[in-house]
Amino acid sequence: MDLGDTRVRLAAAAVLAAFAAPPALLVTVAALDLSVPPSVVVAALGLPLALITLGLAYVAREVASKPDEPTLVGDELAEKVGMTSEEYRELTEE
Repeated sequence: MDLGDTRVRLAAAAVLAAFAAPPALLVTVAALDLSVPPSVVVAALGLPLALITLGLAYVAREVASKPDEPTLVGDELAEKVGMTSEEYRELTEE
């Protein structure tokens, strides 16, 4: 991921703003001793939680959409332990 990309910077700024806005709103309300409905407080506290939930759901969907290929995983493991693919398959079949 290239952090110099404009889209990445905008996405990072949006995430930071989404997480910074609710506490800033609540601190401002408390400092100015304003009366706000409870739904505003619940929304301010729930926004970051909703964003985290949606982000995790997106990541889970992306990960689940790419199935593992056991033969490729086995070949990679064999290379890491210094075996040939055939030797690794024989070892794992036993």
